[in-house]
Amino acid sequence: MATPEEREAYRRKKRALGEKKTRFMWRLKEAMHHEDGRVRVQPHVIIDATGVTWTTFKAWERGQRIPRRQSLIKIAAVLNVSPNWLLGKEELS
Repeated sequence: MATPEEREAYRRKKRALGEKKTRFMWRLKEAMHHEDGRVRVQPHVIIDATGVTWTTFKAWERGQRIPRRQSLIKIAAVLNVSPNWLLGKEELS
């Protein structure tokens, strides 16, 4: 049985992961669209570049998952942003 401290550490870790997924989701949407809402990069371009399925892309877009490192690098290249920006670790310069 887990101690209260272990349960709390697990909850903090789970919450942090959820926040990371949410940041990625919003940054992905921001980079894929112009300010007026028009699509700048079609989803199929990212899917083709990363080699993932539509289901995986939709999970990223819904904030259910974050991409693995290699996919993240490819997405950033297609969108002309840094991987760290997509993860919310830095601002655009």
